[in-house]
Amino acid sequence: MTTHIRSIVAALMLVSSSMLAFTGCTASREPTEPITPPDPPSQSFSTTEKIGTFGTYSDFRDIYTRTTVELSDSLPPGYRFPSEPAGDWDRDGSFESGVGEMQAAFYWQCAWEKAYTRAAASHDTATMTEALDQLVAWTHLPMVTAHIDEDSLQRWTAKLITPARMGDDTALVNYSTTCNATEQPVS
Repeated sequence: MTTHIRSIVAALMLVSSSMLAFTGCTASREPTEPITPPDPPSQSFSTTEKIGTFGTYSDFRDIYTRTTVELSDSLPPGYRFPSEPAGDWDRDGSFESGVGEMQAAFYWQCAWEKAYTRAAASHDTATMTEALDQLVAWTHLPMVTAHIDEDSLQRWTAKLITPARMGDDTALVNYSTTCNATEQPVS
């Protein structure tokens, strides 16, 4: 009987510690200095997909293409969207709503990260500021707010954008090395 009770207690402790780790319980953290984001770009972006629905590769690609058209005027100079979504996609697969929009939004974000990095290397402060403003605006795009929770967007801003605005762009520069946007001739 004692062994049985110990097993139950051990299992409950394991479940409790797993739940704490899973829910992200941590010690209190220092608040970060808030920044005032710029107004989102003047274009009217629309999220037309219904969350929780699925479609074909063709649906995913069509939504990606439509979103790239909406966002293309606000890419940094020298960048354009690839005609096909980046990656090796299963053309027979099923794609959850939002995947096409978010592929375009992540490319847009990556292009501005790369634009910032290039501007920082040449000490072009005007372009650095524009890029940071655009990266903050990314967190307000309808397709982004529809698919990424506000807390995650705030943490992303606090870890990458806020330090860069304060003169320490190490995290942003490092982060930009993980994305796939490349400058291309604009035709």
